[in-house]
Amino acid sequence: MSAIKKIIYVGYVPLTFKVAADFFITDLASAGTVVEYWDCSHFFFGNLKINGAMEGDWIIKVGGISHFKSLLKDLDVKEVVFFINFPYNGKVIRLFRLFTVKNLKIFIIARGILPVPGKTVKKSILKLFEPGMFRKGIDFGLNKVALILKKIKYIKSFDRIYFAGDAAINIAGVGYKKDTVKSELVCINSSDYDRYLNLSTEKLIEDRYVVFLDEYLPYHPDVKMFGLVTVEAEDYYNSLNKYFDDVEKRYNVIVVIAAHPKAELYQNNNFYNNRQVIFNKSVELINSAEFVLGHSSTSISFAVLSKKPIIFLYTQYMKENMAYYFDGIYHFANFLNSSLVDITENMDSKSEVPKYDEVCYQEFKYRYLTSEETENKVSKDIFLNSVQS
Repeated sequence: MSAIKKIIYVGYVPLTFKVAADFFITDLASAGTVVEYWDCSHFFFGNLKINGAMEGDWIIKVGGISHFKSLLKDLDVKEVVFFINFPYNGKVIRLFRLFTVKNLKIFIIARGILPVPGKTVKKSILKLFEPGMFRKGIDFGLNKVALILKKIKYIKSFDRIYFAGDAAINIAGVGYKKDTVKSELVCINSSDYDRYLNLSTEKLIEDRYVVFLDEYLPYHPDVKMFGLVTVEAEDYYNSLNKYFDDVEKRYNVIVVIAAHPKAELYQNNNFYNNRQVIFNKSVELINSAEFVLGHSSTSISFAVLSKKPIIFLYTQYMKENMAYYFDGIYHFANFLNSSLVDITENMDSKSEVPKYDEVCYQEFKYRYLTSEETENKVSKDIFLNSVQS
């Protein structure tokens, strides 16, 4: 490969500071590498806007496939590497065909995956009656076409895949098994694992406490973006607070809230009956907690790494109306052999202090967070050395 003079990230959403950090864009820029971000959100969502999106003349809004082609004309593609920030599938065949025809060097960073429920006959049948099934059927068909096109080499494989944990490699998308044969594979850690390596020993709460991993469920911006069904705010917070009251009495602890970073309404409103709500300290809070409460937050990774017991929470409404979400919680709890509790029911009077399963936690660690090769290394160092060499 020729010396790399520029790295271009191609993303499906506007660039945020978190994405810039998690995908090493900030590290590359600090190391003096010329970096651009081509924002292709118009392909996926039309005129999508995200609060807190980054701005700069190195961020290019791509208007469509014709605009993308024109941007490529001005490049010496032998000196450029493209990092694709979305998986290959039926929706982006035309874009990946461009990468193939021009023989562009395309890499992908696969990190941040969590356990997902497996498919069953019952679930497949139920999906036939879900809203938007026609659209899903079209997507299914396009993905089958995408797989065939990769098999016949009409679409190239990724040249390099950086992946965190054995399961993360399927983030490469349709035909990822072929990519594992054709691509150069580089082990890194998940962004959460790297944060855990840099864990501060600071203790934020002096009292005995448990931590709830808030997901800002009623108001999360993704709900509107993707048209998802979610919980009704008043019922949801009332159920949580009632359950937290029971937890505090039964285990002689206080419940502290690790706020979701996008929970803007929490700045001026306390939905948790005046309990402490703390931003941007999930890993520190989890590390000193007695145990952890949550749904399916990515921060549960910190509980696994800190070897803290987890109680997974759901409501009857989630189970009956948010099957996609409840299935995720159920599968997460089952994978980790952890407690699963319906917070709309009374707490079992025989509830014991939860425990964690060492074997399940270890399996989770290496499937989703790190590898034996990299568990004592920082991903930034691995990544920068790999790119620069």
